[in-house]
Amino acid sequence: MSTSHNHLDLILRGGAVYDGTGSEPFNADIGITGDRITALGELSSATANDEIDASGMAVSPGFIDVHSHDDFHVVSSPDVEHNTLQGITTVVVGNCGFGAAPCDTARLGELFKLPPEVKPWDGYAGYLATVDQVKPSLNVAVLIGHNTLRLDAMGDNQEVPPSIDQVTHMAGWVAEGMDAGAVGFSTGLVYEPGRFSTTDEIAAVATVAGG
Repeated sequence: MSTSHNHLDLILRGGAVYDGTGSEPFNADIGITGDRITALGELSSATANDEIDASGMAVSPGFIDVHSHDDFHVVSSPDVEHNTLQGITTVVVGNCGFGAAPCDTARLGELFKLPPEVKPWDGYAGYLATVDQVKPSLNVAVLIGHNTLRLDAMGDNQEVPPSIDQVTHMAGWVAEGMDAGAVGFSTGLVYEPGRFSTTDEIAAVATVAGG
């Protein structure tokens, strides 16, 4: 990391830096230009537009919440303060087999009080475009939820094995989601309707995500 003493936008001075590697913390000044850390070390001669005295405080990279159900919250309340006030800067949504698509977003819009500028979306491409539109205050990584796909493919007839066409339907949504930018696939096999699925069904659908 550069220890350049050029003029910076922001300096955090004297904090105990926890760098995320598991190593012991170390005291350092942190210089920021734009949205990047550009200097780290002893920056007593550096100047900045703004400074924060972090002495006696811990400074760390943002935390990643890998088990979030904020799929709709990130678009209904883009400030997502219940996360950011805890230092969370990335959420993984779509956990437990429940994803943001395909679903009746008009109905969900009423439930989650989506802003009027947020229109119903179609598929994960539409959902990710909506996330980009509202610009939540943290990063969003999306999993494709098997339970949601199964409900879309099979409706109320959940206690029987899916047909080949229904498995193909689910797999098609996985392909759509991965192409759109989703990072993976999730199941919730203790929940309905996932608990009715078979290993063969899960394998056939999940394989698309790994392709």
